Amino acid sequence: SATLAAAYALLTENDLWTNVAFGTTNLSTFLNSFGAGFFTFECAALFTSAAIYGKLDTFLATHHLIALASYVLSTYREMSHFFAIAALMLEMTTPFSCLCWAL
Repeated sequence: SATLAAAYALLTENDLWTNVAFGTTNLSTFLNSFGAGFFTFECAALFTSAAIYGKLDTFLATHHLIALASYVLSTYREMSHFFAIAALMLEMTTPFSCLCWAL
């Protein structure tokens, strides 16, 4: 459903298209917050798995931590919502992939 909401935002929210750097809408703010929550969950699953199994994929951890910081900054600073939503669509095509690898 987040993928559909992201697609809807990119297709219908004119503010995102007219100013891709600083354009924001209520939906884009919600989706960025959702992205931050998604990466918070993924980081928790990744580090929990590392604690249990004693093995941490540093590249995956780096990816998740940078993505989490990006979504938090994008939401807090109210910028780059267009690009954050586009990236969210890419990430949400494989939901919970980190959790599946841990299991």
